[in-house]
Amino acid sequence: MASAGGEDLIGWHVNRGWTQEADFFPASQFRADYDRPDIVRLVLKTRDEGEAIRQANTTAQREIAKPIAAALPPVATITSPADGYHFSNDSVEIAYALRSPSSLPIDKLDVLADGQLVPSTGFTRINGAEGSGKVIATLPRKDTVVSVIAYSGSLPSAPVKLKLQYYGPSPAESLKPKLHALFVGVTNYTNPDYNDIQYSAHDADEFAAAWLAQKGGLYADVDVKIVDNPSRSDSDPTRANVVDGFYWLQQTAKNRDLTVIFLAGHGYLDAKQNFWFLTRDADTSRLRSTAISTDDLHDLIASIPGKNVLFIDACHSGAAAVAYNSIRAETGGFRFDMGKVVNDFTTVESGLVVFAASTGTEWANEDLNWDRHGAFAKALIEAIGGGKAALDPTGRITTDMLDLYVEDHVKDMTHGKQHPVMNRPNLIPDFPLAVSAH
Repeated sequence: MASAGGEDLIGWHVNRGWTQEADFFPASQFRADYDRPDIVRLVLKTRDEGEAIRQANTTAQREIAKPIAAALPPVATITSPADGYHFSNDSVEIAYALRSPSSLPIDKLDVLADGQLVPSTGFTRINGAEGSGKVIATLPRKDTVVSVIAYSGSLPSAPVKLKLQYYGPSPAESLKPKLHALFVGVTNYTNPDYNDIQYSAHDADEFAAAWLAQKGGLYADVDVKIVDNPSRSDSDPTRANVVDGFYWLQQTAKNRDLTVIFLAGHGYLDAKQNFWFLTRDADTSRLRSTAISTDDLHDLIASIPGKNVLFIDACHSGAAAVAYNSIRAETGGFRFDMGKVVNDFTTVESGLVVFAASTGTEWANEDLNWDRHGAFAKALIEAIGGGKAALDPTGRITTDMLDLYVEDHVKDMTHGKQHPVMNRPNLIPDFPLAVSAH
């Protein structure tokens, strides 16, 4: 059980004898089986680890996880080129060595540039305990941090990376990228119990306007789609329309573009600890057909080219809390942990930067006195639209600058009751999102 990013700071140290360096596997690599905040909570309640595991697995209908040693992920090493290598065209040969501590076949190798998947050819499956080879990767013509991730089935290795320096001619790709953005604000739920939030649609409209003003700055063009108006069939925030919005991003975004996604509404945690974003037609008895799960969002976002940034404001308090009652009774009265949701999104292979309205089990707040906004959206609009997050003379607003501004201002607005969180996979360097016009 960890806050956003915390599960990369703990893990398993596995010795390999006196003559070989030990392996270290971060806990995040075993999220699917071992990320169990429900067990942690029940240990505190029952004071009996075995009983806590039994109760949690019964409630969540989960099987007992396999021992770590039975399914260790592969270990990857880049043998060439060396860190700091100069390249002058768009393809680079990368030599690698792979090892499978559990002797599972290694059947996939991904190459990433600054955290984004790039085309590569030449990998062959490794069936033994270890092997080596070379791939040709297509890289952007700029200084780039290249990472390699190997897979045994669904088990990813820890990424290994090196920095390459570009020394070629200025390419066409140096032209300004485009910004593509999807803004979803859900109000007027079909289920009246969820209508305690009032300003999600207004948040989406105003945040979209802040990004539209970025045209001509960092971006050659800004293209937005807003899904927050129940009175129009094409922008009613139903599950079908929200998913169509993601398909639109998949079709319009290019590899050098930036995609921004803003989701404001209610979130829900089912008995198996799975998070769902509740669209306007949500019915908790039919989640698969009326809401969008974390897995759905992963699949939809993974197919969008370029850099992707997700803003999620989905932990509101109020009457909709009745939707959690049965789950909370089974887990000792705890709400879902937004830190877990953020960790689920920001896997090493996802390349996704996530901003969330709150951390832990805090509620997200909204207020008429905040210009009819939620605290999170209000701070984001000021930061981007008002340029208040810029900290240097260039006027650029990076992911870290935005995080700093939003965290400080939401904490002040809510008198310390709400703390936004940002998590960026360590493969992705801090990068500019917007530029101040002031």
